[in-house]
Amino acid sequence: MKQLSDKRKMSYFDLLIRSTLHTCCLFALILSLTTLFSGISESSAEDVPVPATDVSQEASGPIRVQLGIEVNQIPEINQKAESFTVVGYLLLEWEDPEFSFDAVEAGAKEKFLNRKQFETLVAENALRWPIYIFQNQQGNRATQEETFLVRSDGKVLIVERFTVILQAPDFEFSKYPFDTQDFYIRIVSLPRDDKFVFEPHPDFNSMGDHLGMEAWSVGEPDVSISTYRFGLPGKHSQYLFHFKAARHINYYILRIFVPMFLIITVSWVTFFMKDYAKRVDVSTANLLTFVAFNFTFGSELPRLGYLTFMDLLLVISFIITAFTVVCNVIIKRLDSSNQDALCQKIDTFFTWGYPIVYIGSLLVMVFYWLY
Repeated sequence: MKQLSDKRKMSYFDLLIRSTLHTCCLFALILSLTTLFSGISESSAEDVPVPATDVSQEASGPIRVQLGIEVNQIPEINQKAESFTVVGYLLLEWEDPEFSFDAVEAGAKEKFLNRKQFETLVAENALRWPIYIFQNQQGNRATQEETFLVRSDGKVLIVERFTVILQAPDFEFSKYPFDTQDFYIRIVSLPRDDKFVFEPHPDFNSMGDHLGMEAWSVGEPDVSISTYRFGLPGKHSQYLFHFKAARHINYYILRIFVPMFLIITVSWVTFFMKDYAKRVDVSTANLLTFVAFNFTFGSELPRLGYLTFMDLLLVISFIITAFTVVCNVIIKRLDSSNQDALCQKIDTFFTWGYPIVYIGSLLVMVFYWLY
């Protein structure tokens, strides 16, 4: 019995040792497998290429492009088509490290390129540049000269001499011919404003001394930057070159207002004539003269949906001159009927009422319409 008990104790002890050894082996196996899979995942993560991001570009934001315009001539202002022609220079200047090159290897610090050479350089090196358009351009733009300058430090400069017809929807003729018009040159960057942003060039925004606008007095330009949308997602940087121009009024005074004043004076002088038949003839001729004036002004401006100052002046002159014809006919009929007393009263009333009504109408029109 004692031997049997000792054998059972030994079997229990062996079983405990074996179980402990099995557990340790299993734990060691699990630990080795965990270490193995961890090493594999780390090595796989190291082998997968991570897309490179241009941290410097993201940190610095879009490239700032200095843009400037020098207007040399404005050879034509087409008021009827609401457009004007500009001849001038366009300058763009920016800095992009992607355009830099080894000056020693190239043998020069600067490269002068034409458009084809510049576009080839951009295409071969996958570069970006601020492609631009004239937003209010009408028809094709003629480029007389165009030079691209690339420097070894990454600075790029574009100079273009252009002739372009620009739309002018901002024309407003209500005070014509005492009006002052706004002229805009609008340039938009085709790349969005997260790539390129325009800013005014500090030394290249001006008007020439001989613009060819003899009929206008041109003011100093002002430049601003805004955003423009093409109807697609994203915004685009827009450069606005703006100037005002007022008409030289001497032409209109000597060629229009003085003749009109003389015609109106002649109409008034007829009231001092005792030949009433002659009065009717002169008043009718004056009315036809105003019709000719109306056709002259109508050919200069587009068909507007509102009255201009000149339109209103002609309308008042029409009405008063037509009323003069009617009055002279009435006086002639009264004279033929031998109603001399009544004829004299009406004649005296219109003789002095005519200038008062006309001058009063002009004063009201001037202060209401122009001020």
